[in-house]
Amino acid sequence: MDSAVDRVAEKVKRWRMDAGLSLQEVANRSGVSPSTIHKIEHRHTVPTIAVVLRLVDGLGRQASDLFDDTAREHAATVVRRSDRIESKGPTGAYLQTLAGERDFRSMGIWRVVQPANTEVHCEPPRSDQGEIIVFVEEGQLQIDVDGHEYTLDAGDSLHFDSPYSYSWKNAGSHSAMALVLSSDLDSVRPILDSPVFRSEASEATSRSTASIATHGESQPAVANP
Repeated sequence: MDSAVDRVAEKVKRWRMDAGLSLQEVANRSGVSPSTIHKIEHRHTVPTIAVVLRLVDGLGRQASDLFDDTAREHAATVVRRSDRIESKGPTGAYLQTLAGERDFRSMGIWRVVQPANTEVHCEPPRSDQGEIIVFVEEGQLQIDVDGHEYTLDAGDSLHFDSPYSYSWKNAGSHSAMALVLSSDLDSVRPILDSPVFRSEASEATSRSTASIATHGESQPAVANP
């Protein structure tokens, strides 16, 4: 975990400094608060996947740049187990990247572990033209795509276009594990942003920020499941 947090912190700060941007300027571009960016750069918080992706995009970079320390000279990219970016929720949910994508906006793959009686959803329908494939490894998921419900057991998969509204839930008594493949990052942004996969630290930070705002942001950790 430490190596991945260090990698994110070092690169975010270096990219920001190289671009001559202040914390506020990066915040304006990414939608991540200046205080959260400062904490990330100084390793005082473990950012969520969604926050890191917003920062990368705001800095004009690609997610694959987080994994590459030198210019790519080969056709393939290796992502070591210790370098996987992961978000852990307080109920045992986690969301883990499985690839260092050459262009994160063209394809991504994640492993999702979703506790019983939890749900993720995308409303209203998105305008992007991406596609999503969900492959259930363990347990069962009930997936609703544009009002049509599909029940997937272990070994089943579902392929659908992301412009439709979609949701899925684990109505079982045990956690479900699935692989999620997307042709476009925006297609799965609702999943990355879902409270189900936010860490306890992230929730505390969000509540603290909200409290300050009324009176006067952090999914990827790296872990080896």
